[in-house]
This record gives sequence, structure tokens and C-alpha cells, in this order.
Amino acid sequence: MAYEKFHHVDFTHFSQEKQNPMKITIVGAGLAGVTAAVILRDAGHAVEVFESRDHVGGNCFDEWINGVLVHRYGPHGFHTDNETVWNFLNRFTEFRPTALEVVANTPLGVIPVPFNDVSAGLIGDLSPEHIRDLIFRAYSEKHWGIPWEEVPRSISTRLPERRRSTDCRYHLDRWQGVPADGYTCMFEHMLDGVPCHLGCSPDEWRRFPSDHVVFTGSIDEYFGNTHGRLEYRSLDFRYESEPKRRYFQVNECNHQNPWTRSVDHSHWLGQQVENTVVGYEHPCEWEPGRVRMYPKAFGPNPERYKLYREAASGERNVTFVGRLATYKYLDMDDVIAQVMTKLPYSEAALQ
Repeated sequence: MAYEKFHHVDFTHFSQEKQNPMKITIVGAGLAGVTAAVILRDAGHAVEVFESRDHVGGNCFDEWINGVLVHRYGPHGFHTDNETVWNFLNRFTEFRPTALEVVANTPLGVIPVPFNDVSAGLIGDLSPEHIRDLIFRAYSEKHWGIPWEEVPRSISTRLPERRRSTDCRYHLDRWQGVPADGYTCMFEHMLDGVPCHLGCSPDEWRRFPSDHVVFTGSIDEYFGNTHGRLEYRSLDFRYESEPKRRYFQVNECNHQNPWTRSVDHSHWLGQQVENTVVGYEHPCEWEPGRVRMYPKAFGPNPERYKLYREAASGERNVTFVGRLATYKYLDMDDVIAQVMTKLPYSEAALQ
């Protein structure tokens, strides 16, 4: 393989003896499912993946549009401080380093976010309460579809702190980048040799007997929604051909524009183009036919998820991993780390 020059991580401790491979079904070809497929394939098991969409990569899927590499389901810049996760992905792609900057379009002007010394130099220093009201109130109300006062404290108290520096990068992790050939290409390398069925019906995987199932879909669907549907927020994406922008991402921290953010996708690979593709994100409620994006871990949903989690604990030979299966918003590196941690493939693998 062309990527052997990158770091290799040994995951054989996740397997049984190689002379006793198991047949494993993986539901979902997003980041969690593909990570599990790599670990299990490398451990010598027979792995087969089933995906309801017509492409691999889940929400990380990207494609070329008018000569620009576009992240179809919103921006996915990879960032991590986890060396094991970073080395794992570097087996399958070369990363293009990124130092992406985000600005907020506020009633006081356009400023870098998180709020830092540069922001203060543009509009004056602000108290934490004023920063919250200026940058997060309107954005969060659009994002969650409820008044700020109804946004749970579990969400409203996770706001980024004021940054005492002039560093305008949105993330400060040690490793940051995007696959030089795109996420889709990276996922295809990861799945080398693994049968992957696309465009499957939600329950098609159940018709194929296996020794173990790794389920990365929404946990309520696994159980036939017996305790009610878990709720999510979704996004409608609009893509426009526009002149290249100075900024990678503009957060609309106001109520004048109905979208929450817009992204100039030419920045991913540093493309110097005259015309780019700008994606606009319009928040909406999830309903069947849309993409589940953000778990609404408030209202009746925590209790519903608790019932599903209890049901999942009684399932033999099934592992639930990923954002949808654990009903938790996770950064990409957290998804990979979760899969590495939760796969029960130690000395008594898959018993």
C-alpha cells in the first residue's frame, strides 16, 4: 500500500487468536464503522460493512464540485491531541496541515472567535456575559430552535473561554489537518479489502448471520423505536458559487441571516481560485429523510436514551459505538478513541 511510510499502530491485542477468525457485521460506513472495520480486519476477522447511504464516510464525505473539494455535510477539520489516534489515521492518508480561522458576524462587527485579544482590539474588551450575548445567544437560538433561556445548562455552560492571546486559530490541538486527497479517498483506503454494501435498507444487515455486530446507527432504530424516537437537530445545506473569501468560516451571530454559518471550501486545500464553493447551513428539526446531526440531549431524550442504553446492555454479541449509537456529539478524534476503547476484543474477544 502507498501509505506504509506512515506510522503503524498495533491493534492485534483487540483480537482472538488469528487462527479462529470471526465473522463480524458492521452497520454504518461512517468514521466509527470504518475505524472498527480497520481494527477488526487487521486482527484477522472477516468483516462486512452495510451502509444506508450511497457513499462511505458518513458526514465526513467530500466530493469535487466545480474544481473545489467540498465537505458535503459541513466542515470537518481534523484536530487532536491524541497521538494514538493521529498515528492511526496517518496509516491511510497524508494530512495537509491547517490553521483554520473562524470569524463571527456580530452586531458590533466581524471579529475572530473564540473571542481573543484581536477581537478585543477591534470592538473593545467585553465581560464573559457580554461575550456570551454577542457571540452565542443568537447563534444558539438558531442552532437549537429554542430561546436562549431554554437552552440547557449542559450546553450553555460549555462555551469557549476568552482567549488571552492573539492566536486566531479556532482549535489549538497539537495536530490539525485534512486528508490531502480528501476524506472519501482516506475512507476508501481504510476499507481496502473489506466488502462494503452501499444504499442498503435500514435492516438489510440483519439478513446476514454473523458472530458479532458493531452497530453505529441511531440506537433507537436498532430497537425499533420501542421507547420513542430520539430527537436530533439537522441542517439544510445550500451551496453557491461565489468569489473566493478571505475567511474560511463566518458564524452568523445575529438574527438577520437565517443560516448559522457559511464556509468557503477552497480553504481546505489552500486552493487559490477566483470562484469558490460556499456552503450555507440552515438549522432545522430532524425528521426521517434528513441527516441526524446534533443529538438533543435534553427534554425527554435523556430518559429515552437511558432506556435504550439499558436495553443495549442486555444485547449479546453487539457493540454500540459512535455518535448515533451512544447519542452523544463527538469530535472525530473522540469517535476513533471511543471505538478503540469500546471494542471488547481483548483476551476474551467477542465471547
